[in-house]
Amino acid sequence: MKKNLLLIVVLVFGGALSLYTLDKAKTKKLHTPPELLATVDGDKVAYQIRSFERDGIIIVESKKEDPITKVNPRTKLLIDFAEEPESFIVSEIDNFGDEEDFIRTEDWNTFSFREYALGNSVGYKSYVIHAKWVNGKEATYSFKLDVKQLVSYQGLLPREHENSALIILGKSGVSPVNFDENKYDLSPIHTMDADGKLPSGYPELKIESTPTYIIFDYTQEVFRTDDDEELIKYLESMQSKE
Repeated sequence: MKKNLLLIVVLVFGGALSLYTLDKAKTKKLHTPPELLATVDGDKVAYQIRSFERDGIIIVESKKEDPITKVNPRTKLLIDFAEEPESFIVSEIDNFGDEEDFIRTEDWNTFSFREYALGNSVGYKSYVIHAKWVNGKEATYSFKLDVKQLVSYQGLLPREHENSALIILGKSGVSPVNFDENKYDLSPIHTMDADGKLPSGYPELKIESTPTYIIFDYTQEVFRTDDDEELIKYLESMQSKE
């Protein structure tokens, strides 16, 4: 009889403890910001939670400096959450000293594409993400990426699926192509008048004479010539492929 009573007591206590533990875990989950799963090429991005609220009541608020993660150019930023939100907004900010410029804001829902190409632009990019959940939770996350410069001519490279040009003119200072007509789909176009002195800012390109005409794709040099007619033929062939 005593054994049965003890067993009942143990079972009741164990059940109560389990209910308490589950309730506590549930309460903690409701009052804990869902984890942001931001990665660049599979590596986790360090972030901070700027604010978190539940049913309009602020639970977490921070004004710390955003953590910085160094990343390579032409990589992909992927955004996801441990707990799927009802909707979220991503703002990308370019940093120029103390000034911030909002250059991209996307309102992405659960069916949206959550991938962003970082491109060739060197320097800091900040991201602010505001997410909402159906259970009354709202959170704002932020982080900063530092895009590395891997080669000296990285700033000459175009956006994905585009082409750019570096035109280094000789003593005549005259380009064989009138790029102002926007006839050729090149962006950006960098024109330099060497005036007898070769540019030294792009050592990997090994520019040894003028004129020199170089065409780039998203990742590298794809064409080079010192002949005006060859340049025009190549540009015409680019047009025919479009």
